[in-house]
Amino acid sequence: MSGRVAAFLADQYGPDFAAAAINGSLIGTAAQACSSLGQARKAGWPAVLGGAAAYAVASCRLQPLAHWGFFLVALVTLPAAVTLIPHCTAIRSAVPAS
Repeated sequence: MSGRVAAFLADQYGPDFAAAAINGSLIGTAAQACSSLGQARKAGWPAVLGGAAAYAVASCRLQPLAHWGFFLVALVTLPAAVTLIPHCTAIRSAVPAS
């Protein structure tokens, strides 16, 4: 969620609503990182189901955090997922050059 959208929400619906919307956006960011990590580790339906389970668990477990906690979790989760997701170099090298 951008700052402009948050300002619009705060103006239209109040700062508490805008804070809740921003928290939801940060929960979604961290949950998507967990889901991507779950799907990238293996192939097939088990990976998809594992990614969906990781999304659900992350989004449910992050609900009771304070406002600053959402930001910290998203800040830690995204680089961790990028680091842990396998790179595609092995896949590219298996494809013959044309």
